[in-house]
This record gives sequence, structure tokens and C-alpha cells, in this order.
Amino acid sequence: MHVSDLIFALDIGTRTIIGLVCRREGGALKIIASSVAEHDDRNMYDGQIHNIDGVARIVSKVKSSLEEQIGSKLERVAVAAAGRSLKTCRAKAKLDVDFLSEIEQPFVESLELEGVQNAQDLLEENLGEGDSKYYCVGHTATAYYLDGIFIENLVGHRGHSIEVEVLATFLPNVVIDSLYSVMDRVGLEIESLTLEPIASMNVAIKKNMRLLNLAMVDIGAGTCDIAITNQGAIASYAMVSGAGDSITEEIAKNFLLDFDTAESIKIQLAAQKEVKFMDVVGIEQTLPSADIIASIEDSIGCMAHKIADEILVHNGKAPGAVFLVGGGSQIPMLGDMIAEYMGMPKERVVIRDSSIAVEFIDIPDSLLGPQAITPLGIALNHSLNARKNFIEVQLNENTVRLFNSKQLKVSDALLSVGFKPRSLIPEKGDDISYCVVGEQRLLKGLPGEPAQILINGVQASLMDTISDGCDIAVKPAQKGKAQVLSVLECLELEGIASESLEGCEIRLNDAISDLETLVSNGDIIDVVPSAAPIGSEAYSQADLQNHLQDDLQSVEVEERIETPDIGDMDAYRHLESEYSGLIHSTPGNHLMLTVNGHEIEISHSKSAFVLTDIFEYIDFDISKPQGFLTLLVNGKRAEFMHELKNGDSVEISWK
Repeated sequence: MHVSDLIFALDIGTRTIIGLVCRREGGALKIIASSVAEHDDRNMYDGQIHNIDGVARIVSKVKSSLEEQIGSKLERVAVAAAGRSLKTCRAKAKLDVDFLSEIEQPFVESLELEGVQNAQDLLEENLGEGDSKYYCVGHTATAYYLDGIFIENLVGHRGHSIEVEVLATFLPNVVIDSLYSVMDRVGLEIESLTLEPIASMNVAIKKNMRLLNLAMVDIGAGTCDIAITNQGAIASYAMVSGAGDSITEEIAKNFLLDFDTAESIKIQLAAQKEVKFMDVVGIEQTLPSADIIASIEDSIGCMAHKIADEILVHNGKAPGAVFLVGGGSQIPMLGDMIAEYMGMPKERVVIRDSSIAVEFIDIPDSLLGPQAITPLGIALNHSLNARKNFIEVQLNENTVRLFNSKQLKVSDALLSVGFKPRSLIPEKGDDISYCVVGEQRLLKGLPGEPAQILINGVQASLMDTISDGCDIAVKPAQKGKAQVLSVLECLELEGIASESLEGCEIRLNDAISDLETLVSNGDIIDVVPSAAPIGSEAYSQADLQNHLQDDLQSVEVEERIETPDIGDMDAYRHLESEYSGLIHSTPGNHLMLTVNGHEIEISHSKSAFVLTDIFEYIDFDISKPQGFLTLLVNGKRAEFMHELKNGDSVEISWK
């Protein structure tokens, strides 16, 4: 078999480096070579490479051993970035929305994206000058809120504000750089790159189990990497500093031992009843394992408490089960203590070893324990998902390079360049407030145009996947325009026809005005007798009603709230002008409707009577939401601007 058909996986740990070579055989991966080597010095701390040359030396040793076993030179390798470098941050994003429109999926996606960006901003606030740049490698929305109340799904609801809380995970660029530096020194090209928690998860928790809420803890020498699954995906990552080495150091301190001797004793504790050793003074001792375990019980409990707390923080509750992998998972009492601290049955916290790696055959004895889960996962990840570690895409004619650690979406490209998510959400136009014949009115702005996202010229969304070389074009949302009304149109909205104004003088801000003059925010429109001098008192609504009685038999002057806001009924009475154009008065229209089982007769002066107008005639307060507002016309779901016809049956309720 040609060397290009082989998979070389390398797990660079704090204490040991494990390498394996496998090839596809039928539907399985056959391991044909493996090698394990310990660091000869403290080249790594807490999973992070500190001495690049020192790590390169041990990697070269493992590589040479594998090449000798297979009789071929290895040139490409699959590796994983240390989970200890992952930074997790929780943040929120909030957006005011129009109560009259249903919340759509693009709004929610944009809000989530803004939440991730807020998390990145919070992370960067805590970074000192010169710290590495961080990339988002995954996020999950942990909660949604509608008008401050928790809700499972925002889509389809109506409200005044929506909010999302996200948990985002970031990886520093320095981790990638150090891996590349080591591989360059030993003449290896990185063929695929993943994250250690993802690699371990591929073996420990299969995809068909990820619908369940499960946690995996990879306990190494320097860190405990945590990954949590829920609803078919990896929902979050976390890390606890201090792992197997902290227990080794405690043994060394308690019994006056060098680090290597203490490490050997730790490994024997789970399998041997007694342990024989020599301390640094030269005194030989033989102690029961139980006595040594008792001396480090507090340290084990401290590590278990940290792991349990971190899982609870990121999952919000105890998961269905916890799977322990990595060499440190064999520390006595650790699993039982984790279960106790999370209030779980002890049998729900179990150690996973390589016996669950059913995708592999001919696993050597050196890889049979839980310490082999990560290198097996790196190999499996490469076989299932071999791809470039970075991809390049065009975003608005600029080249963007992305770390290919997951299924990338348009949102990932936007995050990498600091694109402002709020610019994807259309704003309605400015409202215009004016006073007409003594009554305050509010004319709401027109809806804005949504953002446009194209992938290779085809309409797309934030959640659509992207691949190497694709061309992404994003046009920000456009703010809506303000409504433009003339003086005449403002009067007509009051039910006052133009022919009824003969013999009257129209004033705009106390100056004589033409009926075609456009009204601006804050303008005051008055109607006075044409014979009256400037400064004469203008007609009130009642005066105007009396003056026009002979010409206008059925003018219905609507009673308005003087200072309307989004929660007042006045905000809904001019919706027809917002969405359907200006409404010209046609006095004397009558409708017979059935509303919530009761027949009502309605007389109105509108050219079209829409569903929102019904609230002027029934006792139903929509300014104080009590759930999801359901609107049905003749048994079918309807929008606020649905035009009602004579004989229609209307049902309005909170769900």
C-alpha cells in the first residue's frame, strides 16, 4: 500500500506523545504501527507547548519509530489543538422589534451573531496588549427571551424586544502556530487539524448518541477538557486547569519523592494493593494503596469538584451521563466524587477505554486504555472528515481565512472580519408626530429592506454553509423611510374630506398653508374660518364637527391618546397608512362581524377596514401581552393588516 493511503495521527500531550499509523481495511481502520514516548523534560505545561524544540525532539523520536515499523517515510500528519487553550465566554444581545410583525428566523440568527460578537468583545477586554487573536470555534444559544420572559423559540412570536444569551468558545492563534512550528522542525505537513475534545468525542460519544445530554471529560496530565452534547450536536466546550500532574505532585510532596517516582506510584494505585518505592533520601517503603489514596483524597476531591462545577456552569444541570477518558480518568475515587458533587448515580459516571473504538481493528496493548481515546479520535476524525485545516473565501471582494474546525457558515466569515450583526436587521423609518385640529397623532415609519446575502450569486442566509473558494456578498439592511403626508391627507385621515373645507383657512404652525404642503415632525395643523385674522383661535375637534355638519353627515372623529407609544392603542389605528398607503375617507361604511362568538355592527369612514381596527370596537387590550397573540379570520390565521369583509368571523385570543 502506498504511504499516501496511510493515516498518521499524533497526540501531543503534556506528559506523553502518542503516534499511530493506520490504513483503511474494508469498513474499518487497521492499526499497523504505534509508538508512545514521554517527554524528557517539562516541555509542556497544562497542554500548551512551551519548548518547541523539546517537543519537536520527542515527536521526531515517535515519527522515526513509526517509519521503522512500516518501512516508509511519513510526510503528512493529523493533529489536534489543545483543548486547554479554549476560552469560553457567555454574553447577551438584545433588540427592540415591532410588536405588529412576527419575529422571523433571520432576526434571531442576526441576534445570535451579535451575541457571539459581544462575547468576543468581552474576551478581548480581558486580554493584555500583545495577546493572541482569538477565533470562534463554536457557539450555542443557551436561552431566548421575549419581552424579558424566557421562551424556547422566538420565531413566529410578537413582542417589543427579543434577547438571546449565547455561550461561545474561542481558540487563540498561538496554539495553531506552535503546532505548525513543531511539525516544520520534523519535516511533517499538517494534513488535518481538529480540537482535542472533538477528537475524543468522535470515539467516546458517537453521533447517534448526541441527541442525549451527555458530558465527556478528557483528563490528561495538565488539563481536563470537557465537551457537552445535546440535541444532536456538541453544545459547548470547557476546560479545568490542573489534572493528573496535580495528583502526582501531591504524592511527591507527601512521600518525599521525585516526580517520575510519584507518577509511577499514581499509575499503580488503581491496580495494585500495595506499592513499593524509594524516596529521595534512599529509604525503601512498601505502603498499602489505600493509605496513599487517603493521603491524596482531598486533592482528588478538589479536582472532582472543579470538573463538576464546570459541567454545571456550561450545561445548567447535571447531564444524563458523564464519560471519562484520558490517562487521568483512572485516578481512584475520581468518578464517584464527580457523581456525588453533581447529585448523579455513581453508575452514570463511567470510564471509556479503547474497547469502544469499534471502528478500529488490531489495537495494540499499548493503546487499550482510556489514554488512547484522543489519538484514536484524531485518526478517526481524519478518515471521516479529511479536509484542509484552513479555507479561504471571498467576502465582499476581500479574502478571508477561516480555521476549518467545524461546518463553517456565513456567520463565521462575518465574525472573522468584525462585521456588525445589527446592520443585517432592517430598521423601520422614523416616526412622525404631528398635531391636527388639537389632537396629537403618530405616523409610524415604513418597514426597512432586509439584508441580502449571496453565496456564489445565489440567495443565502447566515446559517448556510460555506466551502473553500466560495464568493460571499453581503449587502446590509436598509432603513425604512418616514411616511410623507400632505396637510390634506392628514385631514382626510381624520375623516375630513377636501370639499368640506370650503370657507375654512388652513394653518400650519400658525402660518397660512397650502393643502399640498408636506407635514414634518412636530408640525401643528389648524383649521379656522377664512374671515378670522391671523392669531384667531383655531377650531377644536368639536367646533370643526359642528362647522362641517351640514356638508358631512357622518364624520366619525376618533378619540386618540395624546402621547401614544408602542403600547398604546393609537399606535395601531394608523397601521393602514403604514402598510397599505394612505386611506381616504369614505363615510358611512357598515360591517356585520362575529368577534369571539358575539355579533357586532361597525360603522366606519375608512376605505378598507383591517383587522387591527377591530380593537377600537372590542374590549381586548393588546398593549399588555399575556402570551402569543392568535388572530383568526374565518378559522384561518391572519395578520393585523388583513382586510375584513361583511359577515367575517374573527377570533382573538392569547395562547
